[in-house]
Amino acid sequence: MDALHGRIEYASRRLGEWLPPPQPPADAGTLAWLLESIHPEEQGRVQARWHDERSDHWTQRYRLRTPDGGWRCVQERAARLPADEGAARPIAVSLLDVTELMVLERREQVAHSRLQAAWDNPSVGMVVCSPDGTVMESNPALAQRLGCPAEDMRGTPWQQWIHPDDRDTLQHQWRAMLGSRQPAAQEQRLLARDGTLRWARQHVSLARHPAPLDDVVVVLLENIDEAKAREQTIFRQANYDALTGLPNRALYRDRLEQALLRAQRELRAVYVMFIDLDGFKEVNDIHGHELGDEVLVETAGRIRRALRANDTVARFGGDEFVVMLEAADLPLVVERVADNILQALRQPYTLHGNVLRLSASIGVAAYPSDGETSEELLRMADTAMYAAKNGGRDRMRFYSPQMESRARHLAEIKTGLEQALADSAFELLFQPVVSLPEQRVRGAEVLLRWRHPTRGLVSPVEFIAVAEASGQIRRIGAWVLRESARLALQAAQRWGPGFRLAVNVSGAQFGDSTLRDWLEEHRAALPHLTIEVTESVWMADSPSTLAWLQRVREGGGRVALDDFGTGYSSLAYLLRTPVDVLKVDKRFTDHVGTGGPSERIVAAVLELAAALQARVVVEGVESAAQLEFLAPRAPLDVQGFQFARPLPWDGLVDYVGRTGVVAA
Repeated sequence: MDALHGRIEYASRRLGEWLPPPQPPADAGTLAWLLESIHPEEQGRVQARWHDERSDHWTQRYRLRTPDGGWRCVQERAARLPADEGAARPIAVSLLDVTELMVLERREQVAHSRLQAAWDNPSVGMVVCSPDGTVMESNPALAQRLGCPAEDMRGTPWQQWIHPDDRDTLQHQWRAMLGSRQPAAQEQRLLARDGTLRWARQHVSLARHPAPLDDVVVVLLENIDEAKAREQTIFRQANYDALTGLPNRALYRDRLEQALLRAQRELRAVYVMFIDLDGFKEVNDIHGHELGDEVLVETAGRIRRALRANDTVARFGGDEFVVMLEAADLPLVVERVADNILQALRQPYTLHGNVLRLSASIGVAAYPSDGETSEELLRMADTAMYAAKNGGRDRMRFYSPQMESRARHLAEIKTGLEQALADSAFELLFQPVVSLPEQRVRGAEVLLRWRHPTRGLVSPVEFIAVAEASGQIRRIGAWVLRESARLALQAAQRWGPGFRLAVNVSGAQFGDSTLRDWLEEHRAALPHLTIEVTESVWMADSPSTLAWLQRVREGGGRVALDDFGTGYSSLAYLLRTPVDVLKVDKRFTDHVGTGGPSERIVAAVLELAAALQARVVVEGVESAAQLEFLAPRAPLDVQGFQFARPLPWDGLVDYVGRTGVVAA
């Protein structure tokens, strides 16, 4: 063709078949016929190439319209031919139909771009290996995760980058793939160059190539670090104590079950050790739960350090910890471990300027002698722990069958108390408080009794400790206070405003909101009540407890220190926080009238009370000799069998009617 003059010197028959028929004024001999068939967007580019005299050979692609109105992709290969000087150089052109080739090329470009996008994806690691597992290429994401440049990974075994414990799984996956089976994805721990572990879900596939190319293995690695971190968080929340970081009850039971299976196979012993802190409730009541939590964290650390490397310690809840000891074939080993724990927990706790002294009670049960299941061993160890606590605390006890019978007895008491609360089976008795020298009634002490369905009236000596340990004392004590307030108002109407009922409040009741509510609801009864507390409650120096007692006094009530001299008496506390009444315990009164040291103690308490301007009530006066000793030391108040046994309300009314009331 002559591009300069716009002529086609020769055209093959095939070209005529490819192009639409020429439209006038064009004809098949003019270049316009060909130009008009080229896609309008490409005409300028194609024509510019024809007229560029600088090029003697070229190749270009463009679209030609077909007779049916479609488009055909062609590849033009052209050469500029020699010509006489001054004449236009003709162009020889051959056209190749590349329509299908361009479709394939576009598909290949799309596939390549997709592969490139996957290769460049920062969240997906990719590595191409030979079938024997040698690394050929790795993408930037994987190189970054492993902290190793791609060129340094090239030529290394892929399993080198897998955690040793996961390499067997990798080999199984690899063999399945090479065996023409599509293996399931596997979670693997990648081993970075610096030793850091990275979690990945690994997919492998075999890319088969025709000869002479070799097959390759493509490995895709999803980053599942975050998913594994969430799994770990969920696992820790389900199996570890949030406060101390120790295993919780569920994980301990699982480990104990596994240990029992091993012990059964190997004919070895397993010991379960139940630990309960002594005095922890008082820490919470006095210093608050935040400091209590710090005590628990410190306790967990001390127990850990006191154990051997292969022992397990868990927190069961509250201030209860449980230890499992394997490979302790002799009880002496267990005793040594328990002694280490006791010694560690005896050391002072210094927290925020507070120096706290605690101890622990430990119970131990052994597999298989004491039980063969985890439930049995935990129950037996718990029973032994309570035996240690009842035996004086700060000690360890091995389980014995006798403990179980006592534990059953205590459980029966607890169940019976619950039923008694539901059936209103508690009663109040009243022991008159007699004033000397008048020997008339000043008031009465309120005494609780349990009306048992088979045993009759049961003394609180048999059930108060259980009620305090179980928390039932709060509901029982709340009922006693309500009834005492109601009857105190009746007593005041009957015998005058100076007549008072004395009611004991257990240390376990303090901290309960019902005490505060009772004070508001029964304020009118306070001038006719005396609240008795033990020395341990007084010496605990709890701000909330002392504030409640002060509100009792401000409302007209009195506060009595019960069993004075048997606990932690401190004159400093009495001077700082005075009481209205000191009660001399029966253990001193029993020996009064015999000339022994108890007489001097009682005399000293009377002098102390006078100095503190407090009244004295001497308990347990049961003989004329005791009364003969006390009478010259009046004024004071006494109570005991010498005057009256505990009486029901009607009996108190009769007794006061016969004896009379001391003048207010």
